[in-house]
Amino acid sequence: MTAITIEGEIAATAAYVGGLLRIEGDIPGALVATRGGLDIRRALLGSSPKDVNLRRDLSANLYQYGDALKANGEIAKAFEAYRESVEVSRALVKENPTDWDLQRFLSVGIERMGTTHFLAKNYAGALVWYRETLDIAYSLANKIVTILEWTQDFTASMELVGDVLHAQGISAAPRQPTVTLSPFGVTLPLATSNNFRRQTNVVLLLVRLAMVEDKPRGRWTEALAIFRPLKSKLD
Repeated sequence: MTAITIEGEIAATAAYVGGLLRIEGDIPGALVATRGGLDIRRALLGSSPKDVNLRRDLSANLYQYGDALKANGEIAKAFEAYRESVEVSRALVKENPTDWDLQRFLSVGIERMGTTHFLAKNYAGALVWYRETLDIAYSLANKIVTILEWTQDFTASMELVGDVLHAQGISAAPRQPTVTLSPFGVTLPLATSNNFRRQTNVVLLLVRLAMVEDKPRGRWTEALAIFRPLKSKLD
């Protein structure tokens, strides 16, 4: 094991411990641990500034440090950590445009940028960042539809957009009160105007059914009937 590998493991451990401390409520300890890991990452990258793995690790430590800052109420500083994380990830994606994992990793930092705006009640700013996260998630979900995790990312991104719209007082009412997902016989209520999350989940379920059923036309029709009014709120 090389010195770089050992130092990298120490940095990863520090970030992991920092995350645990943050969850347990020890925010000062989380700040110390994540900052320590970040310092190690910067030092390692200084000796190999073009290394893709080291740059990705730096980006990860930056958003983990940002999480600790956010938990400490230092939203402005958290935003700067997330911004740097996104800058590093953007450069990596630009250099490696077919690396889907890097794109997904980029979306993590972008999501956190949106969250800092959301917490500051800058809903317009949050929507810009969340829409970019949604665009990445949508693109990935359509590249390989069998990767459920990417579809779940898309659903989660739609939920974030829905949170902003709800906070802004914008409803996304469906055209019909319920949707039945036969042949499973599951009926999901869609009666209220603020259940953006449930509506987007139903759209995804209908699309998945359309992809496996012999006669998908009805599924696509149902999905579009729900999706079109939702999309009109995003345009």
